[in-house]
Amino acid sequence: MDAVSRIIRDEKKAMIELVVPGSVYRALFFQDRILSVIERLPAGVVGDGRRTIKQLIDSKNLSDKTNQIVIGPSEKETMDVQGVTLETIPGRGNEVLLRYDATSGTGNRSLEVLDEIDSSYLDELCRLAKALRLHDGALDIVIPNIYQRYDADHPEALIFLNAHATPELSMHENVLLIGNQNIAKKIVMMQ
Repeated sequence: MDAVSRIIRDEKKAMIELVVPGSVYRALFFQDRILSVIERLPAGVVGDGRRTIKQLIDSKNLSDKTNQIVIGPSEKETMDVQGVTLETIPGRGNEVLLRYDATSGTGNRSLEVLDEIDSSYLDELCRLAKALRLHDGALDIVIPNIYQRYDADHPEALIFLNAHATPELSMHENVLLIGNQNIAKKIVMMQ
């Protein structure tokens, strides 16, 4: 509640959201087809057993000029909860989250999962986009386990967050593990 108190004190208004278990995904649509589904990962660093969290952040910022991590109150609070500071040296392979949300402009990372997600979710996402009359755009959703089949009898299996008529393509293009995928070129080729 300290964070809420601070926000209300500084901003006078606060929006409170329901937190649900699962990972946040964004499905990108063009002409009623899903082009990409990414898992949106919050900003964080993985320890090497030698460098401080600050040094790991600086190194990450040098290698990724488009997705800079800036340490502000939210990042400090997230580190406090984990019992670490910028001077902590995390053990090799230990991940330190710097935020819990994975919103654009916070140093978040993306992982392409279109080939991994169970096809039942793709069907449900297409149904949802059609209901929203979203032919081109993106849907943000929470899914606890993309490998299990979607079951409509369990509404917690897919939580709709919001829709975007003009989504940011870059988060679908520069993804972990596979590097750059040219979503813009795919869109042009489909026209």
